[in-house]
Amino acid sequence: MKVDVLRQGKNETLSLKLGRFDADKLASNDTDAKPQASAASDKLGATLEAITPTAREQLGLDTDVEGVVITSLDGTGRAADAGLAVGDVILQVGDTSVRSPHDVDKAISSTKSDAVLLQIERHGAKIFVGIKLA
Repeated sequence: MKVDVLRQGKNETLSLKLGRFDADKLASNDTDAKPQASAASDKLGATLEAITPTAREQLGLDTDVEGVVITSLDGTGRAADAGLAVGDVILQVGDTSVRSPHDVDKAISSTKSDAVLLQIERHGAKIFVGIKLA
């Protein structure tokens, strides 16, 4: 499927391959493993996990991408309200790089304001998303 987009003021045609995203296989090869939720997951309304080799392959992430994958969302949570999606990779919380759900929790807990800016990677593009915490 071809899609025309406007990127930095220029028209660009992208080729897309549609498919089903299987979130159950994203987190781990171990089917008995439980998701590693953190307190930030409660604040965001999302389940977060460190990038696994399986997730890296499914999401088509380069080997140098480090972050935390959103594996599920509470449809009424702050992350969903901000437009985050399953499969998004959180790279930074504010100006802090994150590699684990604990890192996300720690960065959000240290935020002194009622909102935080996340840098995420979605389908190969790095974007910023603001989330209200209060």
